[in-house]
Amino acid sequence: MGFKGDRHCYHHRSHDVHMDLLWWRAILSETRIGHSLLPPLHWDPDVWVDASTSWGIGLLVKGQWAAWKLSDRWNEASHDIGWVEMIAMELALLWIAGGGPDASLQIAAHAICG
Repeated sequence: MGFKGDRHCYHHRSHDVHMDLLWWRAILSETRIGHSLLPPLHWDPDVWVDASTSWGIGLLVKGQWAAWKLSDRWNEASHDIGWVEMIAMELALLWIAGGGPDASLQIAAHAICG
């Protein structure tokens, strides 16, 4: 079939569409595709993060803490406090990634704003 009824005018898929189709093919080829209909478990691992542009990142997980000082060059790429807070979140997730159930996760952070 042609484009808009013209059998001589064909419409071709873009590279992005082709890549999406390959992704869907891979996903749908999986032998075990499923999702539980039960509500997800809520898991609060008692994680707290904070960040300061003048010092660095602090992390508290179930009473264990860690802190990282920011490099003097941390904002050379025009990063702001939001970027530092998200690095703190990433560090928290990396810390607890192997230690919990398949569940939704709650992390408390100070001063994350848009």
